[in-house]
Amino acid sequence: NGWDGYCVSFALQRCASGCGNVESGSCFIPHITTGCADARCCVSICSKMPICCGVSWDSNCSDLAQADTENCGSLLECGGEMAGDCCSIHLDSPKCRDAGCCDSVCSIESSCCDFYWDAYCVELALESVECSCVKSCGYLCSGDCCTAHPSTTSCNDVKCCELICADQPYCCEFAWDMGCAAAARAFCNVGPDSACPPIGCGEVLAGSCCVQHTGPSCRDAKCCEAVCATDPFCCTAQWDGACAQLASKESGCPCDGPSCGSADTGSCFTAHQTPFCDQGNCCGIICGKAAPECCEIAWDAYCVKLAFIFCSQ
Repeated sequence: NGWDGYCVSFALQRCASGCGNVESGSCFIPHITTGCADARCCVSICSKMPICCGVSWDSNCSDLAQADTENCGSLLECGGEMAGDCCSIHLDSPKCRDAGCCDSVCSIESSCCDFYWDAYCVELALESVECSCVKSCGYLCSGDCCTAHPSTTSCNDVKCCELICADQPYCCEFAWDMGCAAAARAFCNVGPDSACPPIGCGEVLAGSCCVQHTGPSCRDAKCCEAVCATDPFCCTAQWDGACAQLASKESGCPCDGPSCGSADTGSCFTAHQTPFCDQGNCCGIICGKAAPECCEIAWDAYCVKLAFIFCSQ
């Protein structure tokens, strides 16, 4: 029915507690859950003060951890041997072992040196000239192969990334843009374990049946099956404009209301609180390739910005 406070408290007790569990939190920082992320440190502290593993990891526990340099290491300074890798997430301790990189990142985000080295710290390291981090094929923080991330190169699936970059080097040298993501969805979709597994009729991740999108199928199962019975391409390759048009004419499809191109939806170049806009092709391109939310939630300022980029006024 809903993920309420009881669910959260149960999750904290069940999933975010215990020695060695990353979700338990840093050993050097007080938190309401028991245990901490560094297993060796955690066991050492709890042997001295069982409450740290039985009730919560309070300030007394974190103070003990900071004092126990033999088992917990230390907060150290940037560049210390006990610090983690600057290019990888380590939630059990702050700072990282490359002093120049660490100083550069922490000058922008102090929490990276005060609390823990999270994904944002890694992103900063990847962007800093003081750091030797490189986003390569298969790197966890490179981004999903199936979606565009123009500010970074490569993607997080090695095989798919190498396949796409062998044909389009641009994707690994400059940016993983919509073209790279589209190529990944087209060529890395064989089997459920592929980088971009095929999406079937009725799946939540499938796009709207009434709007063209880069992937196959759509999220209304009955509508999807009816359209694909007429045009199999819509379920094997891509739900393009022809598929959306078929859906608009199919009695079993939920396309009776406004859609891309409807005159009463509002201009593509003006923000409005309702989804869709009045130019069918422009609307379809934006919702199908860049921002599906423009046709599901509202045509906001971001959608307008995309309209000026992709469509001629």
